[in-house]
Amino acid sequence: MLASRIKAHWVKYGQLWLDKLDPMRTWVPLLIMTAALVGTSCSTQPVPAAPVDNAQLVLGEQIWSGSCVACHGRQGQGGRGGQLNEGRVIQRFSDPLAQIELVANGKGAMPAFSSKLTPEQIEAVVAYTRQVL
Repeated sequence: MLASRIKAHWVKYGQLWLDKLDPMRTWVPLLIMTAALVGTSCSTQPVPAAPVDNAQLVLGEQIWSGSCVACHGRQGQGGRGGQLNEGRVIQRFSDPLAQIELVANGKGAMPAFSSKLTPEQIEAVVAYTRQVL
């Protein structure tokens, strides 16, 4: 019902573009591009492992895996979020407290995590980014 009303609206205003779409030329390339993007975002690279004898870094790795990799990448290589590996996080935040503040309060595209993570969890993920990535 709704589809026929929408089509009638388009026909009424001369916008017949939906009827003119060739599925092979429109949808197949879109599906291929979507599959390629999903494939690159679901990287098989492992998250860098924290030393098992350091409880804070192990906790940081868990937080990183669950909350950070979607934007910063599994290896900290960046994506929607900035690159943090290869010493970039130390260059950007020489003072760990500034990094803790950013993770807690967010800024720009970086969301605030103070309502989702405890201060101990924030400190752990910051330590992980600084010592493991």
